[in-house]
Amino acid sequence: MRLPLLLALPVLFAGPALTASGSVPPTTSGLGSAAISGYEVSSIHYELADETIDAVTFELEPADARTVKVRLAPAAAWTTCAVAGASVSCPVATSISAATALEVVAAG
Repeated sequence: MRLPLLLALPVLFAGPALTASGSVPPTTSGLGSAAISGYEVSSIHYELADETIDAVTFELEPADARTVKVRLAPAAAWTTCAVAGASVSCPVATSISAATALEVVAAG
């Protein structure tokens, strides 16, 4: 008698667990795509002190960027810039000999 009862117990407890349901609140989600138009960098100026580039300033169009970062060498850390409309100013403190290219990342 114990064997049929032992076989029936898992079925009795599994029934409610297998038929239980959860509710998921309504949500909005989606997937889309858009063209990436990019920014135009112009009027680049480097501020020098001895053998160091202290800062770089430039204009960025369109003037809707909220976050701008620069670096002057591929292995250098990214520097956060100050943005005021189209005008961007970045403190870099990089030696002239280490500077190989101006790389700009901007997001609106």
